[in-house]
This record gives sequence, structure tokens and C-alpha cells, in this order.
Amino acid sequence: MRASRDLASAAYDYYYLLNRGYSQKTALNLVSARYMLPKTLRLLLQRCIHTEARSSAVREKLVEAAEASDSCILVDGYNQLATIYAILKGEPVYKCSDGLTRDLLLAGTKHVTKHSKTLATHLAAALRELKPREVIMIFDSQPSHSAKTAKEITTTLNSHNIRATHIVAQKADKTIISSSTTREECIIATSDIVIAERTRKLIDLASLTATTLGLTRAITNIAHLLAREHTEWCLRSRGPVA
Repeated sequence: MRASRDLASAAYDYYYLLNRGYSQKTALNLVSARYMLPKTLRLLLQRCIHTEARSSAVREKLVEAAEASDSCILVDGYNQLATIYAILKGEPVYKCSDGLTRDLLLAGTKHVTKHSKTLATHLAAALRELKPREVIMIFDSQPSHSAKTAKEITTTLNSHNIRATHIVAQKADKTIISSSTTREECIIATSDIVIAERTRKLIDLASLTATTLGLTRAITNIAHLLAREHTEWCLRSRGPVA
């Protein structure tokens, strides 16, 4: 598959079908069949492109970096650190239609465990720029060595003068959602769409880390891709100008 041209067309067709009321499964099957999408690009569409209503509802919750100063940040640990790993390694990473940054890794937790101290050091650099009052890292207990990984990451953050604690939970997503309810002042750092839809304030910590590291060019902006494809579609007289 020709990545740039066909990816843009497939993404736009999928986005169009979702907004026309097709179910995610039906839209994904139709577009995958038309463009003969490999598994990785099916995963990209599924993770990264949502209806405009769903996307805008999440985008409205995103806060600017300045708003994180002297705040509490709840971090979806494996979720955010896996994306930072993907950015560092040059793996495909996308800023999605809802404004959140996501990777396509299928074994992200394994990489976080293996490179925990290095990833925590890079995360600390971004957090120093944000200047939060408190950082709470939340990890799912199911991956092997989660308790050890969580402790290593928190210890590394503390060594960089970040006031950090951690929670290892049986269901990290539910813990993050409930914590965001009991501590409404906290900002949530996650790209999990289920969590994002159930919290009040979000921050794209993985993207901010890429900015701190000077690696924003490694992130493909899906919203820009969709906008360019729509413009080309209109110029070819295939539809109305937005």
C-alpha cells in the first residue's frame, strides 16, 4: 500500500462513513476491503479516527501546558510511556482526530518495563517544563513486574525533583476514572478514548514530551491529513467546499 496517498484516502473515507452513521465495524470493513489495508493500518483507523462529535468532545477537554502549572496530574502510566517509547524509536505515532497522541504498538507494556528508567527520565524533562504540584502514576497490575516498574519510574521522577507517587491497580482505567471524580482538580494524561470521555480535563503528555525532546516531526497529524484530503476532494469537484 502506498502509505501517504492511500492512507490519506482510506482515513478520509473511514472518517466520512463514521460521520454518516456507519458503525465502526462496518466502516472499517468497507475501507479495509477497498484499500486492502494491512493489520497495522486497520489498527490506526480504529484507534485514531472517530466521529467529529466524539472527537470534538474530547478536544474540548484538552488543557494548555500553562494550565498544568501547580496542578495535580494523573498519568496513565503504561499508556503514555509506551507512546514516548514509540516516539523515541521512530515507530509510527499519530496525533489523532480527537487531539490525543497514539502509537500502534501491540506490546507497549513490555517496552516500558525494559526501558523504565530511560523513559521516566524523558518524562521528567517534560514534567519539569509543566511544573505540576503533584504527579500520580497509575499502572495496571496485569503486566509482569508492574510493581517493580512503577517503583523504578517513580523513584526516577523523584530523583529529577518531580513530586511523584504511584498506584498499581487491578483495573487502571477504572482507577483513573474514579480518581478523576474524587480529585476533580487533577488533569488526566491518557490517550485511552474510554478514559478520555469520562474525565473533565486532559493533557497530551506524550506529545508534550516529544516537544521537549524536539521530536514533534515524528508525529503524523491525522486532522491535518483529513483536512488536506477534503480540500483535494473538493478541488476535484467531488463534493461541496466545507
